[in-house]
Amino acid sequence: MSHPDIAEIVDRCVEEITARRATLEECLARWPERRSELEPLLRAAVALTTLPAGTERAPAPDRRAAFMAELA
Repeated sequence: MSHPDIAEIVDRCVEEITARRATLEECLARWPERRSELEPLLRAAVALTTLPAGTERAPAPDRRAAFMAELA
């Protein structure tokens, strides 16, 4: 039986953590032999999922026109 690669483990754990089916510590406890490799990746991934969504703004019409003129 093959073992999942680190990306698969991170994906599974992030999904479980964000769905509140597991904590970060619970995920790490499931993979004790990979803990040192997993912990920084999971902490970063979980931190990224908790960032607020950015707001997109349309550029000011005069700035867009100037940019488009430079491209021509």
